[in-house]
Amino acid sequence: MMKHHIDDAMKKIILFIIVFALISSFAIFSWSPRETEPLRIGVLLPLTGPDARDSDEVLNWAMDNINRNGGINNRKIELVYKDAYKKGVTELAQEFIDDESIKIVIGTGSSAEVYEIAPMFIRTKKILISPLSTAGDVFRAFGKKKFFWRTCQGDVAQIRTILYILSSRDVERISLIYEDSVYGKTFFDWIGFFSMELGIELANMVKFDETSDFSVVVSEALEGEPEYIVCVAFPEDAVKIKRELDKTGSS
Repeated sequence: MMKHHIDDAMKKIILFIIVFALISSFAIFSWSPRETEPLRIGVLLPLTGPDARDSDEVLNWAMDNINRNGGINNRKIELVYKDAYKKGVTELAQEFIDDESIKIVIGTGSSAEVYEIAPMFIRTKKILISPLSTAGDVFRAFGKKKFFWRTCQGDVAQIRTILYILSSRDVERISLIYEDSVYGKTFFDWIGFFSMELGIELANMVKFDETSDFSVVVSEALEGEPEYIVCVAFPEDAVKIKRELDKTGSS
């Protein structure tokens, strides 16, 4: 058994990603259906470290499922992994680009990293499929480039949904805590627009980075007495922020 349960819906999504990518790549790269060598797909994601999400388990499940059913045009899939936690993502991306047997890479772990490596793939006409990058700026920068695909919904839709839920609860005042990165920038750019549209007052927008004192960040976010704080952070930082918020006794 796997160490974590893999949601059936997630399995289907990943399976669809791989099948769609492979079928589309036949047209783009003119791969012959008579070839018998495995179709090699690169995977550039955090496989160890704090940002690992068991991506290899999900992808291996999808690969095995496709291969048991004859592969794609009778060709098996072979996944080639590189752990984005161990080396610089640009260096690892270049290794995939230099490998003539790999035409498609699934990765990487953040929107900032996509900004680093997407131009490399577009320039060399290899496909980069991002399952995790949600920043709005990524879509604006690369969305019309046929060699960059994103399979997850962007953060603008997430902001709209969050604020719609708060509006349905008759919330009148909120604050935003956001990571000072490409990821956090989408929330900074759009939350004011959707707040105004839904009649919610935005009391404060407080950014943080790796040097920030989270007690100060939380204190600033609480100025203006918001009813809710929208927190844009990866899990480890979200835990730190929540702990500081609990110390204040705020409801």
